Amino acid sequence: MSEEVPPHPMDEELRTDVEPTPSEVPAEAAAAEAAGDAEPAAEAAASPSEPMPATLELYFLRHADAGDPMTWAGDDADRPLSKKGRRQAKGLMRLLDDLHLRVDAVVTSPRLRAADTAKIVAKALGRKIHVDDRLGVDFGEAALAGLVAEWGPGARRVVLVGHDPDFSHLVSWLAGTSITMRKGALARLDLADRTVGPGRGSLRWLLPPDAVAD
Repeated sequence: MSEEVPPHPMDEELRTDVEPTPSEVPAEAAAAEAAGDAEPAAEAAASPSEPMPATLELYFLRHADAGDPMTWAGDDADRPLSKKGRRQAKGLMRLLDDLHLRVDAVVTSPRLRAADTAKIVAKALGRKIHVDDRLGVDFGEAALAGLVAEWGPGARRVVLVGHDPDFSHLVSWLAGTSITMRKGALARLDLADRTVGPGRGSLRWLLPPDAVAD
């Protein structure tokens, strides 16, 4: 189900198969944050020959609603988005299109409900999706650190589309506080020095699914 990705410096290394006391913010606040789309201010160099790494913006998007897993008779990996989930994803697509957000990659779990969410959202971002099995199950700290290292300094904004409990854990771990990622929620965390570790991320905003008109 993987789609071809436009050439990008980090693509050769990727597998082929989005504050101290943060709170959910309305769509208007997220829009104001992203609409400027300005590059982060240059940071002081550690030395004339070793500038500080550029900030990495990570966008964690939990897949949209996929109905009740207890009523799905097939393989859970093939469970699709519900009608509500498609409305959620399309509402988010319209919001991101209005923000003119530019990202380097949209990387998704291979599970159908995540991949379909990614495809809908990617239309607004002008990117094709890149499927990575690591996002499918048990996506933890080591896997995230590995992906960030593989992307290298050329990647400034990356959207990850995946599942819970993985995303709630990772967003909470990076932000240093408890965060719940509901289905269809989008969170942006900034890694100022691209270091993946506890409390090393700054939660810029958390957009709950019901903040986006469907």
